[in-house]
Amino acid sequence: MAYRIDEDLTVSVVDDSQGDWMTSDIVWASFQYDRDNHVFYDDEALWSPNVVMARVGPHPRVPLPAYVTGMNGEERGDPTIPIEMLSFSVS
Repeated sequence: MAYRIDEDLTVSVVDDSQGDWMTSDIVWASFQYDRDNHVFYDDEALWSPNVVMARVGPHPRVPLPAYVTGMNGEERGDPTIPIEMLSFSVS
């Protein structure tokens, strides 16, 4: 499971039945949201003329859509932050 932050700043749950969002067609970049969660986004979207940017937690400019996952070392897992708290931190 992951959370998806859409261009309209809504946050939704993405589960495994919706397909693997972490496709190899995208050059992924990430940052640590907090101790247990990371935000992943398309690194090449930064140069797109139509990119929508948002503040996500501590990071002031994140291209959307972006995905939040839990992290345990190098392994991705379910986010540990409540979806309501994440939604509150997106602007």
